[in-house]
Amino acid sequence: MNRQPLLILLVCYGMGIGVQDYLLLEEHLVYLFLLVSTLFVGILILKRFEQRHLYKSVFLGVFFFSLGIFSHFLNSQSPDLPVLSKKENLV
Repeated sequence: MNRQPLLILLVCYGMGIGVQDYLLLEEHLVYLFLLVSTLFVGILILKRFEQRHLYKSVFLGVFFFSLGIFSHFLNSQSPDLPVLSKKENLV
């Protein structure tokens, strides 16, 4: 991730959107994946260990991948519409 870090993260984000569009993951899996990737990034930020530079790009890629899944999950939900009989009007 030394040469094009934003492009790589954007590709990971787009791949997350594509995976959510293709697989249609359930709600609890989306939240679990987002939670695990957020914990990994939090551990990466808070802990100072020697091989931090080796895992930084992988953890950030997984985090942006899960953000893509989560954002597409939120945008692809259909709204709950009320059931109306023939004589009712929605104002």
